Amino acid sequence: MAIDYVGSGYKILLMGGLGNQFFQIARALEFKKRGIPVEMVYFGAYGNLLYWLSGYTKHDDWLNVELLMDSLSIDHRSIKFPEIFFIGSKFLLRKLNLKTRFDERLDLVSSENKGRIKWDIGYFQSVDHVSLDAVNTVAVWLVKILGLEDKIQLNHMGFHLRGGDFKHSSRLTRSNIRDALEFTKEDNLKIFIATNDSDFANKIFKGLNVNFEVSSLSAKDDFVSLASAHSLFLSNSSFAFWAGLCAKMTHDSNVFCIESWPYNDFLPPLFINKGVTD
Repeated sequence: MAIDYVGSGYKILLMGGLGNQFFQIARALEFKKRGIPVEMVYFGAYGNLLYWLSGYTKHDDWLNVELLMDSLSIDHRSIKFPEIFFIGSKFLLRKLNLKTRFDERLDLVSSENKGRIKWDIGYFQSVDHVSLDAVNTVAVWLVKILGLEDKIQLNHMGFHLRGGDFKHSSRLTRSNIRDALEFTKEDNLKIFIATNDSDFANKIFKGLNVNFEVSSLSAKDDFVSLASAHSLFLSNSSFAFWAGLCAKMTHDSNVFCIESWPYNDFLPPLFINKGVTD
């Protein structure tokens, strides 16, 4: 769907992995609730070119975001060719550390957008950018679309481990995992690990004297398995955040994180001390 603007409005760029896109969709939902005209614009056929211009990584989509936006009654369309150059210039300015609007705070939205259509670009992952209510509404529809309420596995503990592409300060350590397992040992849970680095996952679990399974599933199935688990221990990623929020929403899962968890505004977890990488 697409809309013709009269007066003022916002075009929100849908970009990054799906975890980031869910926050951008929540941003659009926030605008709708405030009575601000808004539409989502996605890369479509020009995606490869735009990701190349911006220097960002292109991720495979494992969920139909158009279905999600339709469910939320959010207008959306693919980008038009002339818009590519404007978007490309925005990312170029950002890459060169020159002044450009990115992740604009919500309190600046309505006051600075009178009588014109404006691009809104960013990741919007704090309450300065989107409300808890909008984020929860997106999560409700993720639960519905993925049928998560029928897939709960109360005998599973899910770990989301990010490896080689993650800086060490944000990675889970063996000490973190040992503490989380100690907290839930009486539940005798099966250990499921979703990871982008199976070597890192096997190494960090080695010697813990627990039976564990490193996933070889698709990203969608990993998300469903995490969101269905009795307890979760999550890396600092938006993918893990949304899985944890869905799990908390459907069956009040125990959600563990290290102290550097960046999503406290929306999902306060059970913290495990950062400990020492070992």
